[in-house]
Amino acid sequence: MKILALDLGEKRTGLALLKEEFILGAGVIAGYQNLEKMFTQLAGVIKKENVTRIVYGLPCSKSGEQEKKYKAIAQQIGQRYQLPLEGVNETLTTVEAQRRGGKQCDDNEEAAKIILEDYLNSLTSKNKS
Repeated sequence: MKILALDLGEKRTGLALLKEEFILGAGVIAGYQNLEKMFTQLAGVIKKENVTRIVYGLPCSKSGEQEKKYKAIAQQIGQRYQLPLEGVNETLTTVEAQRRGGKQCDDNEEAAKIILEDYLNSLTSKNKS
């Protein structure tokens, strides 16, 4: 199973990939401010890597507005690529990405890796129950 994680952003979207049991940074593509460009770039990654599932960071806020926006974008991704899709709480992933990577790595890509780790950890927790 190849899972692609997305750290959606207005200008940049970070990518991470579960490939042969390793989590790899997969770069950065356009953000949702340029949706068609993001979709085109995403299609290339999905095809090249034979992605079977997508997880994305889902912000949690009091108003819920940003969460609605991300869910709407994710729904478009799911419909467009006909892949299973799941949101993962992304609270503090950027802060953790900055702490982990410092200046030598991209915060968006590192945040996508954290989102993927959190998703895999949630699967492990469910299997233990």
